[in-house]
Amino acid sequence: MLDLVTEASTLGALLEETRGVVGVVLGTTGGELRSVVGSFVDGDATADAAAALTAQLTTIGSLLGLGEFGVASLKSATAARVFGRQRGAVVAIELDPKRPLGDLETKLRSLAWAPEEDVAENPAVNRVPTVPLKERITGSTKPPPSVPVSTPPAPAAPPAPPAHSTSPTRPPPPPPPRRAASTTNVPGQVKSVGSGPVFTGDLEEFCLPDLLEFLRNSQRTGLLMCTTDYGIGTIQLSRGMIISADSPKALDLREHFLTSPDLAPERRRVLATLPPECFGDDMIDGMVVARDLLPRDEVERARVARIYSAFREMMAWTAGRFSFDPGVPVVTNPALALSAQSILMQIYQEQDEQGR
Repeated sequence: MLDLVTEASTLGALLEETRGVVGVVLGTTGGELRSVVGSFVDGDATADAAAALTAQLTTIGSLLGLGEFGVASLKSATAARVFGRQRGAVVAIELDPKRPLGDLETKLRSLAWAPEEDVAENPAVNRVPTVPLKERITGSTKPPPSVPVSTPPAPAAPPAPPAHSTSPTRPPPPPPPRRAASTTNVPGQVKSVGSGPVFTGDLEEFCLPDLLEFLRNSQRTGLLMCTTDYGIGTIQLSRGMIISADSPKALDLREHFLTSPDLAPERRRVLATLPPECFGDDMIDGMVVARDLLPRDEVERARVARIYSAFREMMAWTAGRFSFDPGVPVVTNPALALSAQSILMQIYQEQDEQGR
């Protein structure tokens, strides 16, 4: 196997032009270590964890109809790792957490970085030291345990679906108590009107953070809908980024602005004359911002606040059904695109602070 840091190696050349790399572990899909570059304390354990993690994500991605796993990343305030799987090889790359990960993820996803020869045929372990960062990164960099996989139930005949509405305004009233779930449609859940495939499942088996990580890694566009006894929550994505979210207890933009002490009374009176649908994502720019009733930056801040409030509510949903439809038309302001990882990390930090 070619040396990782030689110019003849695609992976080596990729890492040479990537700033902030702390260490690299290359292994096989069977968990055997093949090469260590940099400051990994236990390369064997990292190679084994990378193989297990990527194998589980490949299985789950296949069950959800997302195809074969390619690249994933984990990031905290003290460490960041990008994992890749290609042919018979897996790679774990640790970076300075202050560095963005998107460029490296794109390159790993688009380039043929795995060694030309089968890594399983070369038992030699290559350990190459690298120059450490000036500021040493502290804290644990071990990846979290792999996600357990459970096979969804067998398909059942779906009920006759109601007409689908693509408007991202306030969700309909909560559905009746949950019945035996099928793998296609659920009572109270709208049927796909898109042209692409739809995957569904149980929230008991695939929690919201896992679903969002799959959708982000595969850069999916469409509507993720969660149906529970508490109501319906929706998350709209554009190429894996969050552009809108709503839930029964999410921030109501109309009520938010009508009760804002920062708006002049006459401005609030004008807003009060507008119907609620004017504050939906598909109309608020044309009906409110374009008429100079509200500044664009205030509207964008309120939309971001609604996304966070919807995530906080939906994170507590551990029972129910989810459905992702990549064919649902997405109406969005291109300037608003949030990372699910950033949203979840902030919510986790809030929960940690509240628990102290």
